[in-house]
Amino acid sequence: MKMKLKKWAAAAMTAVMTLGAAGGYSAGAAEDTKIVVLGDSISFGADLAEGEKSYVQLVEEAFDAELRNFSFEGGTTKDVLDSLNDSEVRTALEHADVIIVNVGIHDIMDPFMETANGFMEKFKFERFSDVFFAQLADYNLTEMDLQFYAADLTQAVKSNAVPAKENMLEIGKQLSAYSDAHIVFENVYNPIDTIENLDELSDKRKFAYTTVSGIVTNTLNTSVNEAITELSAEYGYDVLDVHSAFAGKAYQYVHLDELNVNPTAEGHRVIADQTIEQLKKVLEIKGDVTGDRNVDAKDAAEILVHASDVGAGGSGTLDESAKTLGDVDGSGNLDASDAAKILVYASEQSAGGNPSWD
Repeated sequence: MKMKLKKWAAAAMTAVMTLGAAGGYSAGAAEDTKIVVLGDSISFGADLAEGEKSYVQLVEEAFDAELRNFSFEGGTTKDVLDSLNDSEVRTALEHADVIIVNVGIHDIMDPFMETANGFMEKFKFERFSDVFFAQLADYNLTEMDLQFYAADLTQAVKSNAVPAKENMLEIGKQLSAYSDAHIVFENVYNPIDTIENLDELSDKRKFAYTTVSGIVTNTLNTSVNEAITELSAEYGYDVLDVHSAFAGKAYQYVHLDELNVNPTAEGHRVIADQTIEQLKKVLEIKGDVTGDRNVDAKDAAEILVHASDVGAGGSGTLDESAKTLGDVDGSGNLDASDAAKILVYASEQSAGGNPSWD
């Protein structure tokens, strides 16, 4: 077995050297990854401190990608839908490898936040949580006042639900025209899911808060998030469940006490981690063990180095992800056979052919 591997390795290495001498290591190199983002303040990166990075910036760095960010500070589903008529946006979408959509929170939450802010200003509350923790007598408030306030918030949060869902469905429908791109929708989190020290509230106030928060979740999940689920079923779009990732962590991941729905740096990291993990699955290319989005002689050479190390009793030089991508013959082993198949694939690709792994 070792003799056979050595013979395969020698033949494959000769091919590596030959292909390299014939024209470098390029084998019909794929263009740099092109990512287009359509979104609102979250994708825009609003309200981050100097030096803090948005999830879009983190994604761009993770893939060293060419990224176009067509996001609006305070943008709504209508803003994103209208942007699809812009010639610059359409051109970017036509050339995109990946399209990310993150919008909808302002449709649902802006009326809510406007109502809440008016209440806070009226009674001179400094933080959103003061509405629930303050001693009512200090502000000539009663429990009935809070009930009326909760009713006003409920009405506000539902005010844009129907048009927001319709806009989201139309966005998804129009994006289906860009069939060459992998399309990812990130659903919408509840920015008032919970407040810090919620358990310290009286039963009545805790009930009031959780009732309002539950209505927000229900409104999101029957409007913009429901639309995203329907689009996934119809067009096969990926859905990143940011809503679940933020559940129970609004006070930590969002500027909640300032009545600001945008994520903190930590919240952006949570969104970025989900997005990067999903895009890794999309952007990984079979045979590309070096991760440069090309399948060429460099990949074959890395496999030979790995196989040689394993043959000498080592643990190999490639990680599990690279080994999976490099096992092009499906044998479960990474060896000279895989290197040889990669060289054949690269040679056919560089000659203008349309190679396959079959």
